Amino acid sequence: MRSGFHGQLADLTVMLGELAGLAGRSMADATTALLEVAPIAAEQTIALGAQVRVLRRGCEDRAHSMLALHAPAAANRRMLVSAIRISGDLAGMGGLAGQVADAGRRRFPDRVVPPETGSHFAEMGALSSAMADRVRHALTEPDLSLLTRTRGDNDRMDELRAQSTGAVAGESWQGATGTVDLALLAGLYQRFAQHTVDVAERIVFLATGARPITVD
Repeated sequence: MRSGFHGQLADLTVMLGELAGLAGRSMADATTALLEVAPIAAEQTIALGAQVRVLRRGCEDRAHSMLALHAPAAANRRMLVSAIRISGDLAGMGGLAGQVADAGRRRFPDRVVPPETGSHFAEMGALSSAMADRVRHALTEPDLSLLTRTRGDNDRMDELRAQSTGAVAGESWQGATGTVDLALLAGLYQRFAQHTVDVAERIVFLATGARPITVD
């Protein structure tokens, strides 16, 4: 660990980037588990979830320690508070991936996702991983276009969520329970995407000092 406030802040930023990477990998593995009915991939997601929780605690402990030891000025204090909130969002993303994997594991060897909507969930999984990776890069190399791009991705995720449920509308996919499960799964991906938007807004706030305008 480096000494001095800015050295420790750089270390904390690296940890947040690692957390974003874990979240993206978790959702990639969870999607594999879901679509390929692969229990090993589900177990990998669960294992990554444990790493996510440990790293989140490490990020929060580091930030709280820096707040206590350095009594930073307002701008630096803002960075640390944002880092704590970002770690919570990223950990939440890992938790959502765990729920996706667990849904597939519970129904094994049956499929949760019907063939008609498999392509939608494949794209949602790929999009989730890409959004997490974009956030990971932006944490170390701030990119003010991140928010616009992430919001666009989030809009696409909303479309995919609607399409995935619409594809089985009127169909009997494992009864009412199967249809509800499908809608809940699509919602997990949408919440993952929204977390990345929240992180992107915090990154832009750190870079500019101005809160982004909320877009409905």
